[in-house]
Amino acid sequence: MSKKIKSISFLFRDTRLVLEAQPSGRFKIPHTYLGDSGSLKTTYRNLTARQVINHASVRSGDPVLTLETGEKVRVFQGGDPSYLPAMTEGLLIAHDTPVPKKINLRNLKSNKIKKPTSSKSPSERDTLDDYDGYQYGFDDYGDWGP
Repeated sequence: MSKKIKSISFLFRDTRLVLEAQPSGRFKIPHTYLGDSGSLKTTYRNLTARQVINHASVRSGDPVLTLETGEKVRVFQGGDPSYLPAMTEGLLIAHDTPVPKKINLRNLKSNKIKKPTSSKSPSERDTLDDYDGYQYGFDDYGDWGP
């Protein structure tokens, strides 16, 4: 049973508008603004379910989620937009969280990270013969004073 959101409906100017989810899981909403020439321009934005619910027009319009199972869930119980119930928040998180891609184990095994090669043997790399304590301000006599 999938708990994905199929659509979000809300009241806007005494009409219930429905926003259908796109295959990507986002909702396409119109954004109208005043252009440079003084005319109204409309563009579309792809928003997540959480962003749609937090939009001022939707928040105040008694939004209702319709799930893929046909179940309807009222977002704000009692029409109070100051409190988001945990069940609704869980549905929003589940819908907005991307599904992880499957890992192909064959490709993972063939793309192993190769160890760096060095001209020195392991016994030569592990010795401290090249360590020069003077470059770090340490000396052999413990002279710490000024």
